Amino acid sequence: SFTATRSSRDGQSEPGVVAPIANEGLFFDALNRELCRARRDEGSFAVLSVDQQSVGQPDTSLRRVCELLDAELRAYADIAQVGDKVLALVPGLGDSQYVPLLQRLSARAKASDCGEIRIGLARFPQDAVCAKDLIDVADRKRLVRGVSQESIEGPIHVHGQQMLS
Repeated sequence: SFTATRSSRDGQSEPGVVAPIANEGLFFDALNRELCRARRDEGSFAVLSVDQQSVGQPDTSLRRVCELLDAELRAYADIAQVGDKVLALVPGLGDSQYVPLLQRLSARAKASDCGEIRIGLARFPQDAVCAKDLIDVADRKRLVRGVSQESIEGPIHVHGQQMLS
């Protein structure tokens, strides 16, 4: 199954919906629009890749991760469950805001019934400049334990080449 939460830039969030995997395209449409905007305006944004360390039902666990991200990022993010992870598109944050964001998400997960989560973050244009590579970098950084500047800035290799960091 696929869960998507679409949040508008004005802070009004549409309720999450469970829909066929074909709706995965909504997230990638938003990501591609953000890529175009960031290139045009010389802006930046981030892609988060999140999963949960759980022995429970994977669908239920990831749904809780989606709810957690929606509660924290509701005003400005697009969030989608894609396979065994949750992706979030986070526009407009400065470099100094990423570590506090990841720390808040981690603390919120521990305080909720969500449990421990792993988070990876890829920044445009610092880490990658196309959608697939941004997601690959975020996925690889998700495998780094703990939330630190290293989980944001560490050197990452995608398709055999070191990406910018």
